[in-house]
This record gives sequence, structure tokens and C-alpha cells, in this order.
Amino acid sequence: MKSSWRTVIAAVDAGLAKVSASLDGFPRPVFSVLAVGASLCLSLLFFCPRLWLLAAPAPGSYEWARATTYLAQCAHPFAPAAEPAMRWRILPPLAANLLHLRGYWPLIVPWAGLIALLVYFVLSVERLTSSRLVAALSVALLCTSGAVLFVTMCNGINDGWCLLGLLAVACSRRNASVAVACLLTPWVDERFLLGLPLAFFCRSILLQPAFAGGRRSICWIGVAVSVYPVVRTVVSLANSDLGSVSFVLRALGATPQYLPFAHLGWWMGFRGGWALVVLAFWCVLVVRGRRAFLLGAAATLAGWGAVTLLAADLTRSTNLLLPLFVAGACAAAGSLGTRAASRLVLALLAFNLAAPFEMVTYNKPLLLHSLPFELIRLYKNWP
Repeated sequence: MKSSWRTVIAAVDAGLAKVSASLDGFPRPVFSVLAVGASLCLSLLFFCPRLWLLAAPAPGSYEWARATTYLAQCAHPFAPAAEPAMRWRILPPLAANLLHLRGYWPLIVPWAGLIALLVYFVLSVERLTSSRLVAALSVALLCTSGAVLFVTMCNGINDGWCLLGLLAVACSRRNASVAVACLLTPWVDERFLLGLPLAFFCRSILLQPAFAGGRRSICWIGVAVSVYPVVRTVVSLANSDLGSVSFVLRALGATPQYLPFAHLGWWMGFRGGWALVVLAFWCVLVVRGRRAFLLGAAATLAGWGAVTLLAADLTRSTNLLLPLFVAGACAAAGSLGTRAASRLVLALLAFNLAAPFEMVTYNKPLLLHSLPFELIRLYKNWP
């Protein structure tokens, strides 16, 4: 039995070595395009959006409820949004409007954000782990998570750009990039501010030193972070806008109805990928000590808990933990070595591809099917 397992592991290692050698032979831009393209194709093959619903507007469905609000915003960026949660998320609609995108063309902007996120992710992991194989497998694993699947279904319409901002804070070597992310990303999605403490924590464990420019850089980043809350507060008070307050009160009132489903939604966020999050915390505890571990746990639970209480998108609430996903991939490569890390991420990817994915929103789970199944449904339900 042991010899058969050794044979399987040796065959896997040989295959991974060949893939690694091939990836190392590509220029860096070509590598990123290949890794992201293959990962997206794998994601859409195993977890395809409901094509028959996307073929024509279906108001009230998961896919179109958020998309119709977004399309209306793109036509009139500064008009009050139909959904209170979207009222201040004006940067993507404003960009689509300035680019004169009409009809359904503004839906390119969320996909552009998703592709930018994945490219930045794979290049960041490659730089931090010095392994293209670990980076390619990690981005494939990410594409089986809720962070990507919510965007492909149009439910997480701005998530790609928001998560790109969080990764820029956690991984960018330039303080100017961090300041720009802190200045612009809250106008994409205010959830960015809830995930910001964790992103800064991950920056402190991924980069040494975390802020090369010292106090001056920290001051500029602080100013950038404060712009959104200050502007929103001043405008809301000047216009006697109580919409945000009533939205929060309604959200908190609905929490008891969906909170019993939270464990299922949280699990679906990463599924096998949770192993990387756990590994990240284990390495922090071993290398940095209990104090850093407790600080990271507090930053994680604060943002994660807040978004769970304020929004019923239970699976989507785990998106804010994406910087930990990067930290876990780096921890795997650093503590286990690139060969063992590649085995681990490959095993997690295989698990995610075999396990079902359900998008849990409020108290309703929605199972995603494979591309062949959805093509059959599209054929039978063609409008």
C-alpha cells in the first residue's frame, strides 16, 4: 500500500516538475495570462453561471437583481441607486459612463476588475514565493472560491476591483500604490474599509518592512483612508440623508433570520482553501508569537463579523479574508518548501473541483452546476 502511494506521489511530483519547468520558460506577462486564462476556464467549466438566466434580463434573480441596479447607475452615476447598498459605490458606474459604455457593455467593467485581480494575485504570489507553480495553482484554487464565482454570476458586481484594492494594500511594495488604493477603493465598495485592518496586518507579515517610507508614508495613507468617510459623513449630514442609518437598522433586524446559515455560507467561501487561511495563522503564531496571532485574529473577526451582520451575502462575506489566502500560499511555500506546497495546493484544488459549491445568500443556497449542464439548460430555456 505504501509503495503504491509512493508511486502516485512520485508521478505527481514528476508531472508538477514538468509543468514548473514549462512555466519558468515563459516571459512573465505570458505566464500571468496563461495562468489566469486556464484558471478562469477551469472555474467556468466546473462552476458555470446559469446561462439561461443571463441570456435575457430576469429581474429578481440572483444574477440580475444587482446587475440591473448597476446598469442604471452607469446611465446616471449620481442619481440615487435603487438599492441603498449601492448608493455610494459610484466609481465603477462613473468609469463606465465616462467611457460611454451603453446597453450591457458596462458589464465589461466587473469582468475587467476580476481579470485585473487575478493577474495581480498570481504575480504577487509568484514574487512572494519565488515559485510560478505555486502561484499558478493558487490562482486556480482562488477561481474555485466565492471571491471569483460571485463575480461570474454578476452578484458581486464590484468585487473584483474591491478585492484588488485589498491585495494592493497587503502586497504592494510601493506606499504610493497603497495610498491610491485607500483613496479610490471605498468608492467601489465600502466593505474595503472593513477589510482594511486585516490587509494591513497581512502586509506586516508579507513585507519587511511594511512601510519603507516611515511616518511620512503612514500619514499620507492615513489621509487617503479618511477621505471617503469624511466626504460621506459631510454629504449625508448636509442633505439630511438617513438612508444609510435605516439600511443598517434593517440589516441588523434581518440578521437572526439568516445567521443560522452562516456556517454553510462561510464554508462555501473557500472550502478547501480554508487550509491556507489556517496555515497562515499557524505560521504567524509560530514565527511572530501569540501577540501577533491575537492581533491578526482580532482584525479578521472584526471585518468578517461586521460584514456578516450588515449583509446577508454569507458566502461573499469571506471575500475580505483574501489577503490571508495570499499569506497562506506564501506560508506553505516558506514552511513546507515549494514541492510540498505545490502538492498541498494541488490537493486543495482537486478537492474544490470535486466538492459542490453553493452560493448562500440570506437563507437560500444556490447550487452551481458544470458548463455542460448549463449549456443543456440554455438550449431548453432559450428565450
